Amino acid sequence: MGGEEALKLAALSVGLLAPFGVAFVLTLLELHQNQEGPWVRAVGKTLRRLARNPLILSILMGLALGIGKAELPRFFQQILRYLSGTVAPLALFSLGSFFLAGPTKPFPKPLD
Repeated sequence: MGGEEALKLAALSVGLLAPFGVAFVLTLLELHQNQEGPWVRAVGKTLRRLARNPLILSILMGLALGIGKAELPRFFQQILRYLSGTVAPLALFSLGSFFLAGPTKPFPKPLD
């Protein structure tokens, strides 16, 4: 298996696993932050955050478009192609600036 088939399988794997990973991590963070309250409240808060999470929404929208075999207009396809070409360089730039900056400093207080 290789080429186009492997790419489709990788995209499907990420599309199916990413929402579960994000949901799991958000749930753990909410449970840790909400140590005194009931766990049901933390799970409810996590579900509300997941319903507004852009990563989850975009993955679900992409899966729906893929399953429905719908095609985006050429204009949007071209925009997404340009954006996807900038992801790796931007990630490397962000990592480099993070490592170069060292520990972060607090924001200065606003002038009154």
